[in-house]
Amino acid sequence: MDKLTLKNYFFYASGLSPTLQSFFNSMMLHGKECRERARFLEMIEGRVLEVENERFRIGESNCKRNKKGEMVYADKDGKETTDKSLSRSFIIEDLEAFNKEFSDYLSEDFVIDITPANKETIMTVKNLLLNSSKDLTGAESKAYTEWCDAFEASKK
Repeated sequence: MDKLTLKNYFFYASGLSPTLQSFFNSMMLHGKECRERARFLEMIEGRVLEVENERFRIGESNCKRNKKGEMVYADKDGKETTDKSLSRSFIIEDLEAFNKEFSDYLSEDFVIDITPANKETIMTVKNLLLNSSKDLTGAESKAYTEWCDAFEASKK
């Protein structure tokens, strides 16, 4: 069975490069192409949520804790708080450990089996990607090249 192998970092918005879903969402499409794009985005939606949940879980496990063992957050002014409702972000105690663990997770593969039920969807978005005429910046260009390589690695 043919497979489409994508990396978790294709779905993570780091601010440095676009996500695969944002790239497809930026395309002006109609008809069949629009429907197939929507189906593909639904196909990856679970993984997109999983990536964000895993970032949160890794953040919690590396979060600074007070003497009572409660997680310490930064509020909107950057001040420490243990009140989760006032939090804006975690205060990461061991940033190096967090970055290593999350980076390892982002490098993992997300494999989609290409079946008769989803083949048309994947081939349509593959065609949209490979034949895109969108102008790209440096970071976008690097991400685009990786996405194309992943889709081209799946058989016709």
